[in-house]
Amino acid sequence: MSSILLINPPNEGDAYRTIFGLISPPLGLCSIAAILRDRGHKVKILDLNSLTESYSVREVLVLLKNTVKMFKPEYVGVSITATCTAPVSSTIAKIVKEIDNEIVCIAGGHHATFMPRETLNNGFDYVVKNEGEITITELIDTLESGGSPSKVKGIAYVKDNKYIETQNREFIENLDELPIPARDLLDKKKYFLKAFGRDSSVTTAETSRGCPFSCDFCSASPMWGRRWRVKSRERILYELKEIRRDNWKYVFFVDDNFITPLNIEDRRRLFLDVIREGIDIQWICQIRADTVVKYPDLMRLAARAGMKVAFIGIESGDEEVLKKMHKGFIPKVSEKAVSILRKIGVATLAGFIIGAPYESLKQTYKTIKFALNLCKKGLDAAQFSIYTPLPGSRAFIEAVHNKLLATKNWILYDCLHPVLKKNRLTLYFLMRWSHYIFYLYKWIYGIVAVEKLQQPFIAQAKKYLVMSLPRHLKGFINLPIDILRMIRMMKSKQYIF
Repeated sequence: MSSILLINPPNEGDAYRTIFGLISPPLGLCSIAAILRDRGHKVKILDLNSLTESYSVREVLVLLKNTVKMFKPEYVGVSITATCTAPVSSTIAKIVKEIDNEIVCIAGGHHATFMPRETLNNGFDYVVKNEGEITITELIDTLESGGSPSKVKGIAYVKDNKYIETQNREFIENLDELPIPARDLLDKKKYFLKAFGRDSSVTTAETSRGCPFSCDFCSASPMWGRRWRVKSRERILYELKEIRRDNWKYVFFVDDNFITPLNIEDRRRLFLDVIREGIDIQWICQIRADTVVKYPDLMRLAARAGMKVAFIGIESGDEEVLKKMHKGFIPKVSEKAVSILRKIGVATLAGFIIGAPYESLKQTYKTIKFALNLCKKGLDAAQFSIYTPLPGSRAFIEAVHNKLLATKNWILYDCLHPVLKKNRLTLYFLMRWSHYIFYLYKWIYGIVAVEKLQQPFIAQAKKYLVMSLPRHLKGFINLPIDILRMIRMMKSKQYIF
């Protein structure tokens, strides 16, 4: 059997980290590690992303070198899920090959799935497309036995200077068949949620894969085959008990949509089971605004079952923009959703996207104003992003077809830099400015009005956001300098397509 090193690359543009201080485990690698270990392989997870809290990327890469030299893996797998991590992932592969050119480098994740040729050209031997558990296991078993990788479904590779892409693999129908993720391979101390205190250990879990919706900027739906599959309640409860037994305090459910119209009753029974069986676990999830509004009784039950933070993709304050994004709801729905969550004591983080090709500057200002208004309604935190066509999404296909991309430097695809030709400098300024203004406004309004609202509020989260104020003030003061840097960057080779 082989030694396999699984690597999560650093991602300094993670919105959850910058807003709530959430550093969460790489669930995909834990799932792959579990199935490889069950096959008898020796597996190690190196989460470089968790280390960037204390070390620079340069220092982290030095640690990578030392780990590879000591562990001596035959195979290295890198999860390139976020597009902005593609360049550093390529650097990782090159470092590994410099240490030992015989090590087989395998890439997986969203970006690798949709950009396999380019990934192979940047230091990797194989690309595992879509779901990785079964595919990487078969690939390694095939290579170990001297078989031909052409027989393995769901991979891409180059042989004799010829690009080869095998037949697509069927998606896993019964997710219950997957082993419990190998969380024991992680250093638990590295994963926590600052907003709720340094001792708030947090792990990740999934209850479903895929999404029944079709937002134009999202690559999640095509990644999972534009299908939605769910684990059974029995499996979810078993895993939650395991998590609680291992003394994790929080769970971040990474499902693209934790509650959908397709699983309302099943979720209701799940929450009742959690309450009835006394599973003392607190959790974070991603949920749609229209689901919150349509099922307020279910939200109250979810709060009783441990829901503490909800991320809502509000995206825009303009109805026409939302329609073109294919969101399926209007701004008033988001406003009502925030109020409902506020009343039941759930902290709410909203995502806003500005700069879509079909959005005017007037509509952008409308979104910023809408976000400030939601602050009054009880919105706790906001993440303002620039519309970024990620590989695999309809937005990316349309941007390439219509020649809208200003750059193909993947480092800039972190949703914090403009990558379309339209209003680049203006959008960068508005994204940064709206972020700082929101938190300044939140702080001022909170001091003046929070006592009058008499709404339940998570005190520790509020304290964390208030303590973050100096950071926001510093960013606001330095904004002119950052704008000048952005101007220089736009003129540099970094923005060459």
